[in-house]
Amino acid sequence: MNKLYIARLVIGLMFVIPLSAFILPNPEIIQGERRKVAAFPDLPDRFTARAIKKYFKKINGYLADRLPFRSTMLLIAMKVFKNTNDNQYFCIRGSENWLFLGNGYVNAIDKLQGKLKLSGVTLVEAIKKYVRIRDIAIKRGAKFYLFIGPNKSSVYPEYLPALVIPAKQRFITPLLTSLKEKGVDVYDPTPALIKAKQAGSAPLYFKTDSHWNLLGGYEAFQGFLAFAGFANMPQPLSFVDGPPYSGDAFDAGGYDFFPLASDDNRRPIWAQPINISGNLDTIVKNYDPSERRDPQKIITNFNPVSEKIVWVFGDSFRTALKPYFAATFKESHFYRQIEFDQIISSQLPAPDLIIWINVERGLELNYFSGF
Repeated sequence: MNKLYIARLVIGLMFVIPLSAFILPNPEIIQGERRKVAAFPDLPDRFTARAIKKYFKKINGYLADRLPFRSTMLLIAMKVFKNTNDNQYFCIRGSENWLFLGNGYVNAIDKLQGKLKLSGVTLVEAIKKYVRIRDIAIKRGAKFYLFIGPNKSSVYPEYLPALVIPAKQRFITPLLTSLKEKGVDVYDPTPALIKAKQAGSAPLYFKTDSHWNLLGGYEAFQGFLAFAGFANMPQPLSFVDGPPYSGDAFDAGGYDFFPLASDDNRRPIWAQPINISGNLDTIVKNYDPSERRDPQKIITNFNPVSEKIVWVFGDSFRTALKPYFAATFKESHFYRQIEFDQIISSQLPAPDLIIWINVERGLELNYFSGF
């Protein structure tokens, strides 16, 4: 095969492949990615450099979505990526496209497998931290609860890679045992979540994110109400499917393309409107573990189940609990853990409850504010 023939073939393909994007029929939905095919963009209103750049970027997306055999090529690329992924330090891929954070996030896998033990100075300092927070809460006249956000691997170990075998004892067990001995009220919803899973629940965690979803938050919150002796939140309550969600594990894995689940973003709907300051449906609609889209910190319920005022200090696991606190308590405050010292010394009216929400993998850390 001479060079002239190869050159002609390459030039022909360079002409035919883009042309086929306009000629061949294309589906309206890309099933593997669960999204609509990009439409051909309209001309920009103003021909600035930025607008023109954005316009041609959209054209590029339009052509990429219509590339012949696109789905087949992506599947091949994903299989190659799965076997050559150098991002496993940050993300590991389990069975059925479940993603889990790797050791790049506070040694999550080593803790899971028992290669790291919680003991010595680290354990002592963690105990001191939560006892200190409990004692400060008591001085403010508030009841204190430590509310744990379980790792996804604690609830769904069956989807971990075959070579990742959880230890018989969880990393946090020594801390939980010590805190209970110190009289700190600790609520760990792991058993409640596993029970709901075994009863046939839809996924309680995002498959491509490290967080529980709003359904998982609901199951955890219901268990907390029972644990703390409060009445149930307003019922009846049903759940509907939200849009596919990628999330932090997807980003940590460096994936450009990945099959997103259609059943792991369940969202609550109350049969009767909940009368709060703000819109509960909007809070649910804007739910994002990062809480970037819902900055409202104080929510008042004008017809609450409980007359208690609650201050919630938490990492990102608190966001899936936000609508349920708002639907239940008279007044709910939501703060980051690093705001604790500032808020606790403020002139705000004293709360009845102070609840500290912390993800399992960083429970021993000081004011952990990771994912």
